[in-house]
Amino acid sequence: MLNLITEFSKFLNILLILLYTFFAYASFLHKKGKAKKRCFFVMTGVMYAIHLDCFLVLWLKAGEEKYLLFYLIQVLVYALAGLAYRKIYPNLSELVFQNMRFLLMIGIVMITRLSFDMGVRQFAFMTAALSVCLIVPFLIEHIKELRRFGWGYGFLGVLVLTAVYFFGLDNLGAINSLKVGPIYVQPSEFVKLLYVFALGTLLTKKRDMRQIIAVSALAAAHVLLLVLERDLGGALIFAVTYIVMLYGATVNPAWLFVGFLGACAAAAAAYQLFPHVRVRFDAWQNPWSCIDDGGYQITQSLFAIGTGGWFGMGLGSGLPESVPVIETDFIFSGIAEEFGYIFAACLVFICLSCFIMFIQISNRLKDECYKIVTLGFAALYGFQLFLNIGGVTKFIPLTGVTMPLVSYGGSSLVSTIIMFGIIQGMYVLGQKRQSHSQAYSQESQRLTSERRTKRRSGERTARGRFPKPDYRRSINAIMYAFSVLLIATVCYSAYFIAFQSRDAINNTYNKRQDLLAGTITRGEIRSADGKVLARTVTGEDGTEEREYPYGSMFAHVVGRFSKTRTGVELSENFTLMTASLSEFDKIALQLNEEKLPGDSVITTLNAAVQEAAWEALGDRRGAVAAIDPSTGKILAMVSKPDYDPNTVEEDWDSLIADEKGESALMNRALNGLYPPGSTFKIADVLAYIRENPEEYEEYTYDCEGEGRFNQVTIHCAGSQSHGNLSLRDAFAKSCNTSFVNLGTSISVTSLLDVCTSLLYNRALPGLPSASQSSFALNEQSEPNAIPQTVIGLGKTQITPMHNALIAAAIANGGVLMEPYLVDSVVNADGRVIEKNHPSSYGALMTPAESDILTEYMKEAVQTGTAKALADYPVAVAGKTGSAEYETGKESHAWFICFAPADKPQIAISVIVESSGSGSKYAVPVAKKVLDAYFSQTE
Repeated sequence: MLNLITEFSKFLNILLILLYTFFAYASFLHKKGKAKKRCFFVMTGVMYAIHLDCFLVLWLKAGEEKYLLFYLIQVLVYALAGLAYRKIYPNLSELVFQNMRFLLMIGIVMITRLSFDMGVRQFAFMTAALSVCLIVPFLIEHIKELRRFGWGYGFLGVLVLTAVYFFGLDNLGAINSLKVGPIYVQPSEFVKLLYVFALGTLLTKKRDMRQIIAVSALAAAHVLLLVLERDLGGALIFAVTYIVMLYGATVNPAWLFVGFLGACAAAAAAYQLFPHVRVRFDAWQNPWSCIDDGGYQITQSLFAIGTGGWFGMGLGSGLPESVPVIETDFIFSGIAEEFGYIFAACLVFICLSCFIMFIQISNRLKDECYKIVTLGFAALYGFQLFLNIGGVTKFIPLTGVTMPLVSYGGSSLVSTIIMFGIIQGMYVLGQKRQSHSQAYSQESQRLTSERRTKRRSGERTARGRFPKPDYRRSINAIMYAFSVLLIATVCYSAYFIAFQSRDAINNTYNKRQDLLAGTITRGEIRSADGKVLARTVTGEDGTEEREYPYGSMFAHVVGRFSKTRTGVELSENFTLMTASLSEFDKIALQLNEEKLPGDSVITTLNAAVQEAAWEALGDRRGAVAAIDPSTGKILAMVSKPDYDPNTVEEDWDSLIADEKGESALMNRALNGLYPPGSTFKIADVLAYIRENPEEYEEYTYDCEGEGRFNQVTIHCAGSQSHGNLSLRDAFAKSCNTSFVNLGTSISVTSLLDVCTSLLYNRALPGLPSASQSSFALNEQSEPNAIPQTVIGLGKTQITPMHNALIAAAIANGGVLMEPYLVDSVVNADGRVIEKNHPSSYGALMTPAESDILTEYMKEAVQTGTAKALADYPVAVAGKTGSAEYETGKESHAWFICFAPADKPQIAISVIVESSGSGSKYAVPVAKKVLDAYFSQTE
């Protein structure tokens, strides 16, 4: 029942916040009157409804009465604050006040969910700040002398930051806090207020260049001190706030350009000077590559956002505490995880409505000083919000700033509430003056018109001062710019949820995957022909066990659930633990106290082909990989020795001990690295054709069974003398001496380029867990290394799956289709939730080169080393290989092929370890796989 309540709660909250957001913006359309009051009345009701719903869930989950008591105290304070503010300031901005209370509510809900004690402390700070702010608007309204102390505010701010530099405490790498008794204070949060007041008063007092230079020096002193304290996020906010205020006060776009250049230079300098900046920048570019180090924070944030998805996991049902400093820097991620991204995005739009209202207040104010001060606060608030949301969603690099009013932290909370109070005071003052100053307004319009005329004619006022500008243009430009930035973060995160979150969710570092086991029964894994390869069986006592009906046959490709997940069980872990049912079906099952059935994964595997490959290998070590060359669908993937995933718990100790050296847990098809033997001669032929496009058919060589090249003696198989051979014949008969002769005539660079195009030394597309094949030859290599390398020995290594992809590319006209193992995802009702479609990785060779290789491989089957398949009912193109790897041991047997040769449907790679020649041991395995495949198509 509790799960049902949580599920219902999250959807209710989404509907309510959508309603709140709608009326927040609808209020902009109404100047005054009943319609506007109706908007705020609905917003108030919705706000209290969300608050009640959240604390009801928290109380039910915790089972402690203190949550109810805490809720009632909060409601009392919020209600009293509403009555007091409206009584003292009847002309206050209702939207700003409502949004402030709403953001405070959501912040305390989320912080309380993380820690009850932290929630209580945050509420205490909030109550104190709301009480203090009752007099802030009064001060703004009645103390006109506030604007007289611009330099005083500035010097006081510099003095405070200097004290922090010398006496401050380290906080997550930044020296930005002081201890006052039992309380830790972050002075820069309060210096922000002095800073904006200082800039606002000074920039509107004079407008000559000397004043601008002096004020710029003051702003630079603040920024420099913050940089020295390693509070780079704060330094960036201070710098941008100054640029915005300077542009707003002068309406000169040149200052924006200069500020942008300065910001770029500062960013480059910070990257060079501060190691943690480099770490954050690198983590921003690719956090997955450094997930254990610099990328840990952002990846954990993306796990939270991605796992929460559009609708969230439900309050108290996620794992936000796994995100570092979740209560401060990453609280948005926690909200997105448990309330859902729709809720979190609405929260951003509510914050944006605050910013827009600040801009409107700035536009309405007649007092130039208060106008620019309000603009500064708007920029400070909007840019801090952008840095926080953009950082935790990977839209921009992390800066370590908090989300205003929502994040935990007394200094940030109190200073932001005071800032809101100051803006309210300026708004109230503007409202009063507006109602009593119609004449003043007309005169102001006349003066503004004169100033425009002067500015257009390039005139300046007396003593070289700049004329007073038309503020509306610059203020509105700032509103549009910041709005675009915030909306961009929302859209970027929505794109991540829609198109990239699955990869993040399925990452093994995501600790949230197991949270769903209590409410969802893991889905099935099936073959393309409907065979159940893995399923969950529930016993009479309710316990669940993972069952694998085919035992060890699909062990490596399907994987296991116990003792670390592997294979499809790992890559599709979150998919199998997702129930894509309608909300009504979910509610019905939860009412019956039944677990939700997880989605099932339909693989591309062909059960008959897999079984044939598995049986063909028998007790020998090796691997088989089969793929559809026209689509990239993986049809089979077998590795021997294998193990039974049904009994892996009991067999684990012996599997790990591996006394026989079998490496039964390793998937040889993906991770086994072997010398390619004569299958590498495909690369030799390609390199020779590319170097000799007109003369390659003229190549001949007289094989005597052995030859000496670069002080290395090379033998053909059994020292057989093949006689005079063309290139086609040498390939078909796999003549070693001929290919060493050919290989030593090719430049090493050409061979390296060919191997690179064939994906050596590169990650295989679509197969992130596959090992990387290697080709070590280069221009600095010893000449004696070339003879062994060109016949697939030496240091060259390849995986069986990689060899299958090369065969598939040849079969498909040179184009490699990206391999994939999951065809689709279906829910418990059989409805397709997700369908994968073939996609081209790109051309590994030209169609003409593909045609040549196809003819050569057909010749190898008809007259060469693979002639055991010459009379096969379907034309086959293939290449054998025998890879010697250790003196005194039999070579590894290789065979790669595709069929039908003219219209290929299947490409196969076979390796049989330490068995002998490919023609004797690998070709028969491939034949049985072909039999199984084509018996289904007859």
